[in-house]
Amino acid sequence: MRTFTFIYLLSITYWASGQSQNIIGSAQQQNGRTGFFGTLMNTKETSNSIDGNPYFNETWKPGMLYLENDVEINVDLLNYNVFENSLTYKERNKEYLISTYTDLKKFEIGDDVFVYLYSNHSKDIYQLLSDGPIRLLKRYYCKILMGMESKGIIGATNDKYMKNDDLYVQKEGLQPDEFKTRKRDLYKLMDDKREEIKYYIDDKGLNINKEDDLIQVFNYYNELISI
Repeated sequence: MRTFTFIYLLSITYWASGQSQNIIGSAQQQNGRTGFFGTLMNTKETSNSIDGNPYFNETWKPGMLYLENDVEINVDLLNYNVFENSLTYKERNKEYLISTYTDLKKFEIGDDVFVYLYSNHSKDIYQLLSDGPIRLLKRYYCKILMGMESKGIIGATNDKYMKNDDLYVQKEGLQPDEFKTRKRDLYKLMDDKREEIKYYIDDKGLNINKEDDLIQVFNYYNELISI
């Protein structure tokens, strides 16, 4: 396994429009330097008139990128920009987007794990909530809710980032499918261990509409399958 530490850029090339920068990063290993995988770009300056933020975390955290061929890259300050659907990192008080590239398999931000999976002929980012023969995943979305101009005594409102998410499940070798937290759907999904799952939920007093409880059920099922 090769582990690299993310360092600053190798070169900067300006787009003809002059609105952004195309930055090629690099990674460093003990015996030298290797080219960083992917293109890094400056994010556009966020308008002060947009309330909220488009990020998974309020603050940037240490992270790790896992690429093909067992390559690992440490990043000091990493985040996930849900609106741009891209990883973002901070370097020397500047923020950059890491463009999508095919060799990314997984990444971690703090204690949160994400996987990069094919879905409907494209690759998408999913948070990994439970791993095993049946994965429990979460996909995030972000849009801008337009504000309103001032009308008489009613004051103006700013635009606002609106984030939401959907749950997905993925069986080994298959694409992710959206999952609704209904018991009949859960029992159908885990039909080979239906009775054990029913007993476990009742015995533990779990509510599958609560994310932590649902994760506990998936972890238990994946443990049963692995025995």
